[in-house]
Amino acid sequence: MERFRIKAPDLAMDLGSAMTRAVRVDQNVMIEEPSVVALDFQKLQILDVGYEAKDLLGKSPENMIAVRPLQNGVISDYDLTQALIEHYIHRLLPGISMVAPRLVIAYPSGATDVEQRALEDACLQSGVRDVFLVEESMAAAYGAGVIQNATQGAFILNIGAGTTEVAMVNSYGVIASQTVKRGGDALDRAIREFVRDKYDLMIGENTAEKMKCQIGTLRADRQQDAMEVSGRDLLTGMPKSIDLYAEDVTEAILPFVREVVENLRLTLEKTPPELSADVMKRGVLLTGAGARIDGLDAFIQEELHIEASLSKHPAQDTILGCRYLMLHLNEMLGRGERDDSVQKD
Repeated sequence: MERFRIKAPDLAMDLGSAMTRAVRVDQNVMIEEPSVVALDFQKLQILDVGYEAKDLLGKSPENMIAVRPLQNGVISDYDLTQALIEHYIHRLLPGISMVAPRLVIAYPSGATDVEQRALEDACLQSGVRDVFLVEESMAAAYGAGVIQNATQGAFILNIGAGTTEVAMVNSYGVIASQTVKRGGDALDRAIREFVRDKYDLMIGENTAEKMKCQIGTLRADRQQDAMEVSGRDLLTGMPKSIDLYAEDVTEAILPFVREVVENLRLTLEKTPPELSADVMKRGVLLTGAGARIDGLDAFIQEELHIEASLSKHPAQDTILGCRYLMLHLNEMLGRGERDDSVQKD
């Protein structure tokens, strides 16, 4: 194992509200863990990061709290975000480097200048020498391989945990976009609220997420799929298990799905006519972990009458795109006077 190096290899990172993905570019070594920090708030000490910390959500003792330091794709707790970034940098680059690494990191298209500056500062304070910010939709398009020439447009629907982005992009940047500060986490909350209101059963975040992944569907032929769910009966206060059906999940998530379709429509209205022709030929690409809802592509196709297809690796598109941009960083910066697809801060 490396303990000392003159110059640290470059890194790429997708710092999401639910999952953080980081890769060491020279070895293509990827870390993929929940963006959760377990904190002993009495001692102000970080106890766990990642999967171990996520397991404490809703289960932690009085002196501990499991925290997601990013909400809606942007920093909500600066110090914990810095600790999270530093943790993954040290995981990828153990030992000592005389020259710190460079980092390409994705951010939501709807992030303000202040939110972008906070992300950059957190990265610099975590021990990198240069930070390059790239919009998530751009990174996802590169990661999915849909940007094939300079001017050809790619229509992207990127559903993350905290944000949903609809964007028309080409290699020069984002042409038109819509950002909603809700994503997969909002679907989990909607499922929890639906189960609470209809069945008087309180379920946890992890249970709602399992329901979404296992029986969440928009297909008519799967509405009777069932899953046993355990929680707390609100009428008696006692533990209780019931069978829930896919039709329950569909009813809970349908308002969000319709909102996504409306944002697709609004972005198409803002798209220049020449790029609209590209949409008709190639359709919309679904990416992001939240886009894996069964039947979402067919639902969009029926509503908008354009092709819709799910990426081969939707959860990893953004980090793969960040890695691609880091590998081609000099080329991208050479175009810096003509476009803003990668920002050096």
